[in-house]
Amino acid sequence: MALLNELATCIQPHRIRKAALIFNPNSGMRPQRRGRDLRLAERLFAEAGVENFVVASESPESAAEHAANAARNGFDTVIACGGDGTVHMVLQGILAAGVDVALGVIPLGCGNLLAKELHIPRETAASIHALLEATAVRFPVPEIEYVGKDGESNRRYWGVAAGIGADAQVICKIDPLQKSRFGIYAYYKESTRQLLLTRDPFTPFQLEFRESESNTWRREIVTQAVVARVTYFANALTNVQTGDGLSAPDLQLILFKTSSRWRYLQYGSKLVGRMLGGTPGTVPGVELVRASEILCRPMPASGNGHSAFAGKQVLAETDGELLGTLPVRLWLGERTIRLVRPLGTA
Repeated sequence: MALLNELATCIQPHRIRKAALIFNPNSGMRPQRRGRDLRLAERLFAEAGVENFVVASESPESAAEHAANAARNGFDTVIACGGDGTVHMVLQGILAAGVDVALGVIPLGCGNLLAKELHIPRETAASIHALLEATAVRFPVPEIEYVGKDGESNRRYWGVAAGIGADAQVICKIDPLQKSRFGIYAYYKESTRQLLLTRDPFTPFQLEFRESESNTWRREIVTQAVVARVTYFANALTNVQTGDGLSAPDLQLILFKTSSRWRYLQYGSKLVGRMLGGTPGTVPGVELVRASEILCRPMPASGNGHSAFAGKQVLAETDGELLGTLPVRLWLGERTIRLVRPLGTA
């Protein structure tokens, strides 16, 4: 634990000298605007004396490959030009390469929660200037094990948040065109649709976690779990300083111990309200805790009055990317990543 705290607060000056700018040409409905943003990035980096190369990813997997190649070939910084999904794949590539390069973000995507947590401006020119005057902060990287489409156990790193249950079901059903046009509001729209129009939107499952404060295990029956490193999700329930999630030596865990549509709508309205400057508040049946390890399993065939849900599929996602099904394990691993963060931010 002391080692994690030491890593999380390790701050190094970071001057970008050679950067790979990786983007997904198939995401978003405004390719012309994205093209202008990337040309602007090329120009501003070049004017600052930064050797830079823009790389288009043909698929999510190729984004990871390009990031790994850049890390192995002398780039000191790999910059994800997109949303949290692009960051997710670039993160896989950097860690697979095993080379200590920094990860930067230019927020050109639909969801930009990591960029917000790092205080990177949304406007492209401002974000580039912020990266040019930045530090590189080393953070521990969370991991997830899950059952993939092939039925085998798979393992990934993640950076922003993981959702198990109702959240992942929403991700599964979002129309890509709606996501490109409305960004995170497409998530709220699909969430509301499922809550109001789906006959049975919630499948309960078993969740066990090691609570950070007591270092003891707890077991709950939940319909959704959100595991986060950013403070966006917890801020609906309590005031959390932006940036505290990444530097913490454990994980934020939001437990939805309810099947009430109204409670889900309450939580969603608080999320939107916080984006508009509202205040946080409690939601009955929704609990925020801190955990060092989390295990999620399907309901057993008998017991707890939930036998009707035994064996029913429960989905898992990370950083907005659908992964697979239960059983799922999440924890804060020993691997670390240097994230580029603007100067003057906590």
